[in-house]
Order: sequence, then C-alpha cells, then structure tokens
Amino acid sequence: MAQLPSDSSTSIESPQSTSLMSEALTNLIFSSRLEQRLRSQLLQLTNRFLSLCNDGPPVVVSSRFPGAKFHSRDESYFLSSGAEYYIISEDFWSKIDGSPSQDRMFAGEMTVESDPMQLGALTYNCCVDAAYVHWEFLHEMFKKDPEMKRVEWARVPVRPRIVFFWENKIGDETRYLHDIIIIVASNGARFVFDPTGYQFGFGGYVHKWETYKKQFIDKEGESLRASVGTGRSVNPQAAMASYRGSMQAAREELMRRLSEGTSLL
Repeated sequence: MAQLPSDSSTSIESPQSTSLMSEALTNLIFSSRLEQRLRSQLLQLTNRFLSLCNDGPPVVVSSRFPGAKFHSRDESYFLSSGAEYYIISEDFWSKIDGSPSQDRMFAGEMTVESDPMQLGALTYNCCVDAAYVHWEFLHEMFKKDPEMKRVEWARVPVRPRIVFFWENKIGDETRYLHDIIIIVASNGARFVFDPTGYQFGFGGYVHKWETYKKQFIDKEGESLRASVGTGRSVNPQAAMASYRGSMQAAREELMRRLSEGTSLL
C-alpha cells in the first residue's frame, strides 16, 4: 500500500490547543485594554497626589560625592546596583533671597509630565502616604466593577535606578522596601499603581505586574524577605490604623468625593 508523503511543515491543531490559544489572545487583548483604561483613569488621581507631595519647602538636589562611603551593612549592594546617587536638602537660602543655593531647586506645580528629577526628589519617602491615601478609595471604587477582582496594598523590595538621600542620612543608608497598590483584574491579570516610583527612577504610574517585577523588583531582596518569613501583602486596615503621616485630610477628601459621587476617576 502506498503511503502518503509526510509534510512536516503542516500540522493540524487540536481543538483544545486552538481553544487555549484563543483564550490567551482574548486575555492579552483584555489586559492591554485594561492597562490603558487604568492609565487614563488614574492620571488625575496621580497628579493630585503629586501636588500634595509638593506642599513642603523647596528642595535642592546635588550629586553625591563619588568617594562618600555607604553604611557597611549594605555597601556592596549600593556599589553594585548601577544606580545614580543624589543628595536632597531643603533650600534655606531660597527662603531668604529667593535664589537657589545649590545645583537644582524644585518647587511649583508638579505633574507626571514634570522633570524626572523633580518627580523623584519630591516623591522621595512618600510611598506609604500614597498607599494610605488611595487603597480604600480604589477598593471601594472598583469592588462593583465587573472587570476588577480586588485591590491589594503590597510592600516590595525594589532595585532603584536613581537613589536619593537626605543630607543628614549619608552613611546610614538601607535597602528599600516600597509600598504599592496592586489591582487584580477579573481575568487574574495584575497591575501596579505606583505614583511614587519616580523616586527610584521608575517612569510611569501604572504597570503590568510581570513587567514591574522583571524591571524593578530586587530579586535578592525578595529572597532575603522570604527566608525570614515576611510576606509581600500588607494588611490595609492595620496599616491605616497605625498611619502617622500628614495625608489624612487627603484620604478623607477622596472618600468624601466618593460618597457624594464626585470622585476623581
């Protein structure tokens, strides 16, 4: 009996394989659309928070002296990170004569389109504030949204691209843990809302979780945390109850707008 010639270039996909490919494509399209939706919805919220970060006195940023020593505890980490290092200080001279006293002074309005160095300097050490202000608002806002599943408050070790130190903290640096909001979609896709990632040189305020994890998470730090039994998730109620920052009024204003149906989203 003659055999039909084989054609290795032709294959017939099984119905199951075709179904899986179709499902994967559907999820990809859904996730991409949702990422754009979140970026659009959270823009005004981000700009509002950035304006709050700018309520303090003017600050100046200068390059860290190349020979300055790091704390011995994490010296090897900082020296091998490849990050750029800067010193932040309040610009006291500008209060007297209106002129900056060092390399750069940042004050005035700030949005996501502002100078990256300005965004970084003025969001420095504000990540807990951002999570405190936004978690409950987004949780309530999205809990009835059919495209959303839940909103999480997370604390993750990051690998910064730029590093700021207050001038009185030189030599006492530590590795960074960074608070972010994770938005989980109905299809399981995860997105990061991070309006203060600018302090580490992370551009943007909305990211896909997988991209964020690959580009910004400190894998060594993640392993160290896992080895001592510390989890990634933060208990929002406990964190909010223990909050001692200056953003309580900002959070209350968002919740008031939500209850009145005049939210910023």
